[in-house]
Amino acid sequence: MVGGVYAEVVRSPPRYELFGSGGRGAAVLSALGCEVELLTAIDTKTRELFEPMATGFRFVLRATDVPITTQFVYEHPLGAPRTRPLLIPQLSPGALTVQADDVLLFGMLEGTPRVTGRRIVYDPQDPLSPKWLDDTDSRAAQVTYVLNLTEGRLLTGQEAPHAIVASVLAKPNVSACALKLGPRGALVGDRKGQVEHIPCYRTERVWPVGSGDIFAGAVAWGIFQDQTIFTSASAASRAVALYANSQAIPSQADLLTGDSFPFEEVQIKDLSTRPRIYLGGPFFTIQDHWLVEEARSILQGMGLQVFSPLHDVGEGNAEQVAPRDLQAIRDSSLVFALLESLDPGTLFEVGFARALDRPVIAYVGQVPEGHLKMVTGSGCKTERDLTTALYEAAWNALEI
Repeated sequence: MVGGVYAEVVRSPPRYELFGSGGRGAAVLSALGCEVELLTAIDTKTRELFEPMATGFRFVLRATDVPITTQFVYEHPLGAPRTRPLLIPQLSPGALTVQADDVLLFGMLEGTPRVTGRRIVYDPQDPLSPKWLDDTDSRAAQVTYVLNLTEGRLLTGQEAPHAIVASVLAKPNVSACALKLGPRGALVGDRKGQVEHIPCYRTERVWPVGSGDIFAGAVAWGIFQDQTIFTSASAASRAVALYANSQAIPSQADLLTGDSFPFEEVQIKDLSTRPRIYLGGPFFTIQDHWLVEEARSILQGMGLQVFSPLHDVGEGNAEQVAPRDLQAIRDSSLVFALLESLDPGTLFEVGFARALDRPVIAYVGQVPEGHLKMVTGSGCKTERDLTTALYEAAWNALEI
């Protein structure tokens, strides 16, 4: 296992973890029964804090010293993280050199490891400039790529998921590819040309920080057990559901491979569908603007069309604004409502949508239950966690 160990700080809801992709990947591989050695780069203080975790998860820690361990700071779990320090300490070339039969390799902020293996599962972990494995001076007889959609598009120059997977599989020594598609699940393929959609699961809660690490770790576990990419990715999707719902490392292989499972699959008929969501919410203050911008950006990043009155109508008098907003509700599959402040205009939009029998997912924050009787009583789905609310909106819209 090669990858970074980082501190992860989430402001809301508050959570601190010392994991990073390398630490989390090592933990899940070990929890699923593999003998694991983690090669990473951390400072002396972080080593003292992390060694008990390595002992607890029963993997061997081999750490190269760096002056300071990087922190990732998130305002919320789906937000873009900031890194501290701004200047990441860099390792000297060749400082992390590995030769092993089976390797799960994550891209690292501190530099580029050089890995030689029989089978490498490779996740570049770089949404800005991901590299092909061959461009990192690493070599393997068989490579399995685990990518998110942004990485896949940047690497291949393709837009559509099927085209991305085909382009990755055309590279030399690539045996399989798993392309993560967020609320749509994943698209996976092998060297023989077989491609399958792997569904994700509708969980009660959604904690996304580290879910990609869990997915890659479980895929690697399957590949290293000589399973197909399809069996491996199916297990990985279930592992992610268990983790996202509980924030705990999945540790029982029978829960990943057995017939019974506590969550239902999200039923998506067409991966290319882009349903339209109406984003309702006030935009009177800086805080209002920020939340609308965040929600819109995240939903668009999930591949959904978003109608936002702030962006698509703007300021104006009642005669100009109201008809256009109401028509947009008629033209949308679902309404996602930001109701934390119980804004009258947004409440009216919710009522109008329910009169049209449009589904409504509402983020209500800390609003007392007594203030939500008409909202919940009219069939709206309410969530107090923003991340879960956004995923609920995406899943519901994709299933319509």
